[in-house]
Amino acid sequence: MVQHHGRRLHQRAFQVARQVAPTARLYINDYSTTDEPKRTFLLNLVKYLQRRGVPIDGIGHQMHSNIEYPSAAAVIETLNKFTALGIDNQVTELDVSIYSGNFTQPFTAYEDIPADRFVRQAYKYRDLFQSFRYLADNLSSVTLWGQADDHTWLTSTARVDAPLLFDTRLLHKLAYTALIDPSQLPGAGSNATFSGAYVVRPGKGSGRRTAAATFSLSNNGPAGTFEFNFNDPSTKVRFTSTDVITYNLSSSASGRRVDFTVVGPSAGQPGYIVTGYALDGGALGSGLDVVSVTVRTPTGTVVFSAEGPVSEGDVVVTP
Repeated sequence: MVQHHGRRLHQRAFQVARQVAPTARLYINDYSTTDEPKRTFLLNLVKYLQRRGVPIDGIGHQMHSNIEYPSAAAVIETLNKFTALGIDNQVTELDVSIYSGNFTQPFTAYEDIPADRFVRQAYKYRDLFQSFRYLADNLSSVTLWGQADDHTWLTSTARVDAPLLFDTRLLHKLAYTALIDPSQLPGAGSNATFSGAYVVRPGKGSGRRTAAATFSLSNNGPAGTFEFNFNDPSTKVRFTSTDVITYNLSSSASGRRVDFTVVGPSAGQPGYIVTGYALDGGALGSGLDVVSVTVRTPTGTVVFSAEGPVSEGDVVVTP
């Protein structure tokens, strides 16, 4: 009943607005439009209005974001869903908080905000604006919710925030750099390489098999590549990351080579630190053992691992 009543209110409000201002463009402006079930509710509301001939021109996405939310994929998916209904999209109140669910420690002085928060914020702005450019044909405007960090609705007596492109002295931040030239962000152009091997000595019979793993990672501005090559095509490669970058398995995996695509460069100090590789995954000779490479970046840890086809009774040793 409440949902139905809300739809009727929207219907009446839009009809009256069209009568009073026949040339005005009419939008529903709301927050958290990338979230479910809210996104589905708004989509259904637009369909409801359209079925009844109620004028509606688009959706305004407030997009009050933070350094972890929303993902670029969620933004693209959301705006495409509304575009499919034949309406326009606008980003109406964009800012990116330095806080998130995983970064809750409050700072009461602007100068106490760690540098890595500004780096993470810059990469979030970069990801968002890459999405906006990709959707440019279906996105008529992007409005930031403020000019500089000296005046923002997010700052309170309990904690300061720094969600905009310019700092409290009106100097441009890395967030601004992310929009103008993301290749200049910290970490752009960094690279790392690794090579190693492990030996499988069959428990029955004679001989032994050496499996060599190679690893390379490079960042060239706003994009990069990751490759993990293994000389046994039956090897399974696993990947986890707590880094500021999102890494995705590409569709180019084939044969003995598995390619990954890096959505963006690492943040923080240039370069990666490869701490080595080790055996992991349970007792030797029982199921699959794992060769893993751990890369510690300035903003997190990336772990790449390869599961070799180790049979029961085999013994796995380091080279």
